[in-house]
Amino acid sequence: MKKLIFVSVINKKMIPKKIVLFFLIIYAVFSVGYTAKSIVVFNSERHLPIYSVETDKVAITFDCAWGASDIPQILDILKKENVKASFFMVGQWAEKYPEAVKLIAKEGHDIANHGYSHLKMSTVGKEKCKSEIELCNKKLEEISGVKVKLFRPPYGDYNNIVVDTCNELGCYPIQWNVELLDTKVKT
Repeated sequence: MKKLIFVSVINKKMIPKKIVLFFLIIYAVFSVGYTAKSIVVFNSERHLPIYSVETDKVAITFDCAWGASDIPQILDILKKENVKASFFMVGQWAEKYPEAVKLIAKEGHDIANHGYSHLKMSTVGKEKCKSEIELCNKKLEEISGVKVKLFRPPYGDYNNIVVDTCNELGCYPIQWNVELLDTKVKT
């Protein structure tokens, strides 16, 4: 007889115990022919990436995961406006477009990690998460010559494992944030 082990981490503040019980019953119903052991860990502390920092400046970021045809135009606009940005790059994208990576680095923009293969990071285990971050860092550093310290999980998808793994690897987990500033225009 096969044995399945289900491990669920649930934030007490967000999910009532009745829902947990419901999922445990579903596990039991669908594990016909299997012996199922379910472990539910209640964790009230969610580890968060960096959403913002205290500054008077605006941080502009780009995710590089698909094409690169717009990179020269983006860089021209940033240069014309005297603006620096952070470019979060997928490792496979960087391998496909190394000249774009070099150009971004040459222009003095941040070279940042967006995972090697653009996975939903909360769906992979710790070792795969670690591998995604390390392999992307390695590729970006080889191509650009720049040490990578920033990681943004693809799709904005993260959990405690992703944040903790990123921190353990000496990187800063970054998320996006849009704040509307209370500004008064003088006329």
